[in-house]
Amino acid sequence: MITELFSGLSQDFGRLLDNADDYNVIIEIGDGPNVKKFQAHSVVLRARSPYFHTALSSDWLRRENGYIVFKQLGVSSTIFSAIIKYMYNGTMLLDDDTDIFELLAAADQFSLHELLSWRKEDFSALQKTINRLIPLIRLFQMTPADYCHKVRPYKRLLSKNLQEDLLHYYLANDTPKSSTILPPRIAPIQIDSVMIGPQHTALIARWIDNESTIKQGVQYHFSLLFRASRDGYSINPLKQKCSDKGPVVIVLKVRDSGKLIGGYNSIGWKTEKLSSGQGTSDSFVFTLGDGRSPDGAKIARVTSSAAIDKDVDDLAWHGPRFGKGPDLWVRMNSDQSGEARKDTYESSIVDTEGRFRWTDCEIFSVVKK
Repeated sequence: MITELFSGLSQDFGRLLDNADDYNVIIEIGDGPNVKKFQAHSVVLRARSPYFHTALSSDWLRRENGYIVFKQLGVSSTIFSAIIKYMYNGTMLLDDDTDIFELLAAADQFSLHELLSWRKEDFSALQKTINRLIPLIRLFQMTPADYCHKVRPYKRLLSKNLQEDLLHYYLANDTPKSSTILPPRIAPIQIDSVMIGPQHTALIARWIDNESTIKQGVQYHFSLLFRASRDGYSINPLKQKCSDKGPVVIVLKVRDSGKLIGGYNSIGWKTEKLSSGQGTSDSFVFTLGDGRSPDGAKIARVTSSAAIDKDVDDLAWHGPRFGKGPDLWVRMNSDQSGEARKDTYESSIVDTEGRFRWTDCEIFSVVKK
């Protein structure tokens, strides 16, 4: 009998949401042309959700034509539709396209505790179920907002080391210490190179855009301009092939360690040196480690004290140069030597600063598609 009464009450409240003509709240989800409006009753929202009980009690609420107009951010219209129906009729209808994590995150946002009343045993059971799948999830390739709202609420499902790696990665852009960053599920950027591959170009493109994650469908074309083992180990062919080509990336392999290091020149090399005081703050130097794993990759940008790199256009030193140190200098002659000393950029890209020898060098133009 009680079950039948509840079922009838649930249906009545559902109709109140669908067909009411006495609503007093309009909730806007989304922005601009994609905004969707939901009509509701403040008495129901305040009774069902502590979040709305507080939010709708404010004297600062926006009112239009006698209605309370409430702008809600951080939730999609699809998820909010399921949430508001649940607040009215006490049932949750899910389909195959429902993002469970996003739904639970929204339930937490609106303080719908009955949807979040997971016991320790529940988390343990779920963790055992998905434990083998977690290493396959691209947890390091999402926006900070997605990490905050869709992953962090369920951190208990992750190992302590993975939790720490994710926190440092999204807050400080630190390289994970114990976790492997899987290559992105994107169409690879094809590149003519004997040293780097699509996974490296995707990472460099992410650094160029100053993004915390690798974008889907990277919007750059890397075109080989110069390869020392093919074009010669002197400065003249480099100048002929690489001057006035716009933004460029240089990559070289260090002889003793086998590591890949390089730099991005956002203004390119000019036929003539820039005037005094000119330069760029968008260039950077980097290491790709041994090139086999992204774990050893590291970027160093221009320091705030230096403001700009005034030496990045300089080819007069017998080869490409970054920073005053020089932070990276590649000498183009039969000696195949170089130098790296931290000065203009945030950190050193070599294990031991000073002179080094390199085995090959490649330079690419970088053009936005």
